[in-house]
Amino acid sequence: MKPIIFNTEMVRAILDGRKTVTRRAVKPQPVMDLDKMWHWRDCQWMDGGLGFLASAIEDYAPYQLGQTLYVRETWCNYGELDDNDQVIDGTEQYYYRADGENPTPFNYIIENDKRRDYPIWHPSIHMPKKAARIFLRVKDVRVERLQNISGQDLSKEGICTREELCNGMARGDFDGFAAFAQLWNRTIKKADLKTYGWDANPWVWVIEFEHIGKEGAESEKD
Repeated sequence: MKPIIFNTEMVRAILDGRKTVTRRAVKPQPVMDLDKMWHWRDCQWMDGGLGFLASAIEDYAPYQLGQTLYVRETWCNYGELDDNDQVIDGTEQYYYRADGENPTPFNYIIENDKRRDYPIWHPSIHMPKKAARIFLRVKDVRVERLQNISGQDLSKEGICTREELCNGMARGDFDGFAAFAQLWNRTIKKADLKTYGWDANPWVWVIEFEHIGKEGAESEKD
């Protein structure tokens, strides 16, 4: 079982059943030579050819078909306080920012002897596996250029609130593609936008998944 990180907006889309696909940049990016042949690790192909897209995907994909993933999201861990502002044993539990700015049942918390009105959230990358509440099973993995995303895939990415708004959408219709481009760029460091940003049209892994219950996920060995 491997972790996969999603921001708060996309966690909500998964929980709502609107997101069943995610795209992740291929790193490092394939390089094209003077003969317009793409090279990546020990694979090479022409545009439209198979290359590692089919022949080596099982060897290089970050996630494999049938694999279970646990989602890392923005989180915190708090418990009920007694009259002396000490955590009562057995009351600690995990909370998630996707559930609201303050989903805890507490009006305040004590941090460094100071009262705060809201929780201190921890970055998703630091979330321990035991805190995971969302589990995904990989249904398909493929590789394509980022800007090749279709209107139908926009809906699978959670961009449209209703699938029919995106299905059959042509580039330039609505603002779904622009919305996805903005969403994508927010996940890329500013220093990397020239390589991995929307305008760079990078090669990306396309991971299709289904949301499964914790019981099914726990049956898979680490």
